Formats: sequence, C-alpha cells, structure tokens
Amino acid sequence: MAQAKAKTQNPDYEKLREEFDTLRSDFRSLTRELKAFARHEERTLADRANERVVALKSAGEHQYELARDYAIDAAKTAEETVREHPGYAVAGAAALGFLLGAFTVRRR
Repeated sequence: MAQAKAKTQNPDYEKLREEFDTLRSDFRSLTRELKAFARHEERTLADRANERVVALKSAGEHQYELARDYAIDAAKTAEETVREHPGYAVAGAAALGFLLGAFTVRRR
C-alpha cells in the first residue's frame, strides 16, 4: 500500500502542487495590497470631502454676509425714501393694501 501512494506522487503532480501553492500565496499578497490600497483611497477621499465641505461652508458664509449687507442697504434706502417722500409712502401702502384686499375678498 505504501508503494501505491509513492507511485501516484509523480513529478508533474508535485510541480502542479507547488505552482498552486505559489498562486495561493500570490493571491494572499494581492489581497493584502488591495486592502491597503482601499484604505488609502478611503482616507484620501474622506480628506477631499472634508476639504470640500470646509470650502462650501466658507463660500456660504460669504454669500450670507453679502446678502445681509444688501438687505441692510435696501432697508436704509427704503427708510430714507420714506423720510424724503412720506406722501408717496402712504399712497404706496394704501395702493398695496387695496390690491391685497381685492385679491383676498370673496365675491358672492
């Protein structure tokens, strides 16, 4: 029986087994390298996303400041106009009230 086992162990079989073991080892190495690459890319993408969020936040704050300044200027201009021309302001308010009332009144 020992001779039967020895006869089935031919050189081609051993060579094929060695190549298979080498392939298995190569696949393990490749898997480790791919995992390391994926971790690196994940960190890189996270850093880029964080940088983009900071940039967008900064741009949003700048746009908010511009809008606030514009609203303050518009309010000052409106106040000056009302002070300079109070009659026009009262007439404009009355006209606006009349229009709103006309749109909201129910007709029977």
